[in-house]
Amino acid sequence: MPKVEKAPAAAKATDEVTDIPMAKVILSDAELTFEPTTVEYEKNGEKRSFEQDPGLNCKTIIKEVLVGDKEHEGKSFWQRWRMKYNKEKECWEVRENTSYGNLVEVRYGKGILSADDPRDLILEEEDFEDFELYASVVPKKNPQTDKLIGSMLKWDGVHAIGSASDPQVAQGANDAIADELPDDHEEQINDKLGI
Repeated sequence: MPKVEKAPAAAKATDEVTDIPMAKVILSDAELTFEPTTVEYEKNGEKRSFEQDPGLNCKTIIKEVLVGDKEHEGKSFWQRWRMKYNKEKECWEVRENTSYGNLVEVRYGKGILSADDPRDLILEEEDFEDFELYASVVPKKNPQTDKLIGSMLKWDGVHAIGSASDPQVAQGANDAIADELPDDHEEQINDKLGI
């Protein structure tokens, strides 16, 4: 029987739709699960529930806008990173080239999810609590209705804070978002990433 928990109170974070090409964000209120959970909530006086895949749930706080509108600094939203189910192994896992996989590689090091990486991967809530990273913030859509419902980190737009010291990593971060920005933003990005 999956664990039953209450959904986080909406008052803890905003549901504002935000689009920020590059920001420094901090994760807080980390909750890590390894098995599916049933989330109960109330809507219009009716009790409802749904099953949620295991993963990481964090409040994401926009600490500093590096490129974009500074008015969003200090705002926050809830972000959920989900594990994927491996039918062959009959287990939940964090996979490479997924939103959760990208975050795990930013936190623990590039390649940690590779099958031939000798390092052990042990996920701990404490490792994500107060964790700072660079990220692109994009509007989030309800998958059933396509209605904009808030903000989220772009799945492939997360980068380690220390990455600016490595010119190749910094240039890769710049290239990943440069195509989506007007030309005048590229100088700001290069300056902030130290390249």
